[in-house]
Amino acid sequence: MSEMKWQPIETAPKDGSRFAAKGVRYGTGRNFMDRYGVRYKLQRITWWGKTSHVPLYGWCHGRVENVDLWEPTHWRPLDIPAPTGEREGE
Repeated sequence: MSEMKWQPIETAPKDGSRFAAKGVRYGTGRNFMDRYGVRYKLQRITWWGKTSHVPLYGWCHGRVENVDLWEPTHWRPLDIPAPTGEREGE
């Protein structure tokens, strides 16, 4: 499968399907900047959905029991082949 280029997040699917997303985080805490105080890019598996702790909808990431929102800037499909429905060796 050829790798798709990053596309603006506004064109991402909102049907709950998962995809790769990236964005830039800013801030002064160590979670948002590297040790030199420089912003850095994040990449996460993302989908349109609802958080696990409050009923807010948006771009989600995390585990089923701990889903949070974030603000990605770009997306592309995951590079995972679609299942064929056949088991190997059958």
